[in-house]
Amino acid sequence: MSEDDTKDEDAKVVKIRPGARKHNRQAIMNALTPLLEGGISLNAACNRVPDCPPSSQILDWISTEPALAEQYAHARDLGYKIIADEILAISDENYTMIEEDMLDKDGQPILDERGNRLQRSVKAPISNEALARNRLRVDSRKWMLSKMLPKIYGDKIQTEHVGKDGGPVQLAAVDLKNLSDEELNQLNETMKKIETDK
Repeated sequence: MSEDDTKDEDAKVVKIRPGARKHNRQAIMNALTPLLEGGISLNAACNRVPDCPPSSQILDWISTEPALAEQYAHARDLGYKIIADEILAISDENYTMIEEDMLDKDGQPILDERGNRLQRSVKAPISNEALARNRLRVDSRKWMLSKMLPKIYGDKIQTEHVGKDGGPVQLAAVDLKNLSDEELNQLNETMKKIETDK
């Protein structure tokens, strides 16, 4: 058996469904990883990798193979940090980019060889529409981060105990004199159990 034959056996090639192409799971995950680390969605990453199965199939792989799951989780973690950085960049924007036609010296649009207008990006002062769009972009990213990484970006939840009608909790003393011998024994056993559990 040659070295190439052993490499082929080591690569995990599986069939997605009857009649479908075989995929090398690790090779596809290796191609997806830098895209996910860049902060793009799994769907977008799958669309950029040639011969990549749909994102639902990738998620199936991740659920069955711990090594792929770990690689995916690490890539997503880095990608979420990039998304957090994007929030600051979007918030700091003080201009917007607009596309405009490139014009010749007579003021006519310049066309390419196919007859399409050539355009260029130009910085323009930020408009109210652009501010609203940026607010939506920031809010979407904040929401996603709060759900994907709740310990870091989630809202802090504080639980308070309140008494009757929302007032303070009232503590009452227990009168042990009126307890029967059986109730006192049960209470004693409960206290011993609490002490041993500590």
